[in-house]
Amino acid sequence: MVCGNSPEWHMTRLASQYAEQATCLDSKLRLLMARVLIIGASKGIGLETVRSALEAGHKVRALARSATSISLAHPQLEKVRGNALVREDVEAALQGVDVVIQTLGVSFTELFGPVHLFSDATRVLVAAMAARGVKRLICVTGFGAGDSRTASACCSGCRFTRCLAVPTRTRVSRSN
Repeated sequence: MVCGNSPEWHMTRLASQYAEQATCLDSKLRLLMARVLIIGASKGIGLETVRSALEAGHKVRALARSATSISLAHPQLEKVRGNALVREDVEAALQGVDVVIQTLGVSFTELFGPVHLFSDATRVLVAAMAARGVKRLICVTGFGAGDSRTASACCSGCRFTRCLAVPTRTRVSRSN
């Protein structure tokens, strides 16, 4: 029998406390060294996100339609070919993942029409995450940075003129 004041009792208590701390530390380390799914990882901000995650020590699964064209090679990088709009592709890529970073982008020419990629892909992703029990999501876009800054200024200017300035000018001139 171990008494409350005996050396054996104190050693058992200390061992128990260390075991609890080690378990807590282990779970914190697992979060620090997460398994990350990056969607839209083949170029632009997605590729830079892959680089950053690998440099931070994370295991990275890179999902892209053109995953084979990802120029990086790293032992912690898994390239997965798939489409962000196909639920089966997304659900398969979510297996064993702690966090998702969505970094989708569109080409310059796609900016001149309605863009549904972001909302449609996010709808697919959130449903797949719920099905797989993944609870952490980060959405990143490079729209408005780099080369897209010029494109966004052009598109925003056109949309502003067509949607706001012309109707406002028309109303003002009719009221005079």
